[in-house]
Amino acid sequence: MPKRTKLVFDRNSDDTQKYNVYRGNQTGVTSSSELVMEISQPAAQSVIKDVVGETLSADAEFLVYTAGHKNIINDGTNYPVTVYVNGTEQTTGFTINYLLGKVTFDVALTVNDVITMDYSYDAVEVLDDDGTQTNVTFLGTVAQDLAAPDIPANPGIVGDDANNKAIVSWDGVLADNGSQYFYKVEAEDEVGNKSTLTAEVAAVLTEGLHANPYVLEKSEDGGNTWSIVGEFSTTSYEETGVDTTAPDGVASLVSTVTEVGDPLKPAVQLTWQNPADDNETMSLTYRVKSQDANGNVSSPGAAVGPVPVSTGLKRVFIKRKVDDGTYPTNNDTSLVVFDSTDFTNQSFVDLDVAEDTIYNYSVFVEDNAANVSVAATVQASVGDFTAPETVTGLAAEEVTI
Repeated sequence: MPKRTKLVFDRNSDDTQKYNVYRGNQTGVTSSSELVMEISQPAAQSVIKDVVGETLSADAEFLVYTAGHKNIINDGTNYPVTVYVNGTEQTTGFTINYLLGKVTFDVALTVNDVITMDYSYDAVEVLDDDGTQTNVTFLGTVAQDLAAPDIPANPGIVGDDANNKAIVSWDGVLADNGSQYFYKVEAEDEVGNKSTLTAEVAAVLTEGLHANPYVLEKSEDGGNTWSIVGEFSTTSYEETGVDTTAPDGVASLVSTVTEVGDPLKPAVQLTWQNPADDNETMSLTYRVKSQDANGNVSSPGAAVGPVPVSTGLKRVFIKRKVDDGTYPTNNDTSLVVFDSTDFTNQSFVDLDVAEDTIYNYSVFVEDNAANVSVAATVQASVGDFTAPETVTGLAAEEVTI
């Protein structure tokens, strides 16, 4: 429900025909200020307000004490008036002027005596609101909370490499800022005679913070354009899956066809250079605003980010296929012949090769966010390594030529 100012004042018992209510958003309201409403004089006792335990103010002789309101209702049955001296109810020794709201004691009291009173008075009550109200003609604009909350302080962002995220945080805003309005009222009779204005009173309308008081915005271009991430009740946000940059592939990939073992058989040796580290991905840039329940939104706080996030290298793996004019890809079903998390290892010997066959190899590097490098490719042509059979049936004899 929206917040509105409620004004309550004593109903005049004279020839007042209406009350004029003036309002300003700064102190010093006059009859030239905005006339926000006219209130026709309501019937007597249309609104009765009860006052309990009000401390009365004394005159210089401590004989006459004045209540905060006039037109006290003189109805002992339905609206009894009770006077206390130092907390003890008094039934005699004083008289009450109900019209003026004064209590006069028969004998003067002392400066140390505290006089309190319970009573009811004839009042006028009105809301500063353009809704339907009896006897009210609304002429102005509705007073409402137009002040935004404070900007969230101390925004920050840190990268969390291990969990592949960036964490945005800010200080919470403790309370909403309200809008203050100042009021004075004058009485007017049928022929247009007007009373002096009342003393000025003020009210602060504060809607309170929104249920989700923080509006987080992101920028994908370093702060040139912004879009809303969402509205949050907490003071932090996690950008997950930040690392989307593949690591560099291996360098200097070379294949060498050789023979190993006893008996000797063909093999393919691959050598390469691993990348030194994973590549970073920059987070987005963020800024945060606060909002209240009336839709007032603060200016944004300072932009934070981007920050780098790198999950680190995970493994090197090699895939192989018989030459068909293409090389293995990361997602195909080619045979994985090597898979290592040891980045100091930069060579591999493939023993499972056949003679007279051309093999295509692809070497990949993967990081801990499952980003896979571009393939480094190399071909190995395994020739005929099988020696012919040993000659048999060899003989020698003497012949004449």
